[in-house]
Amino acid sequence: MNIIPLGIREDFHRSLKAAQIQTLIDIDTWSMDAVSEKLRSEGHHNAGVDASLIEYKQFMFLKYMYPARTFGMYSRAVDSVWHMHILFTQNYADFCQIVFGEFLH
Repeated sequence: MNIIPLGIREDFHRSLKAAQIQTLIDIDTWSMDAVSEKLRSEGHHNAGVDASLIEYKQFMFLKYMYPARTFGMYSRAVDSVWHMHILFTQNYADFCQIVFGEFLH
């Protein structure tokens, strides 16, 4: 049984092109250890941090798939992770370069 990255729906996953699947994998496997540790050190619950990281990565894949669309911040969890990720500037810049080809402001 194949595990689909970030828990996206199987029918959506089947519709992706090879480059999109690779980007999905890149996002899914991107190390967020420093972000995770910092959130936990600030008192966020372990399960909440794990769920927030997945939701953040899903959001970033959505932004990758639909670059012309503007998405409002639909979750405090995603917003918190995004702001924390930006504080780890080199990691965030590298992530953006691989996923978007440019720094995402």
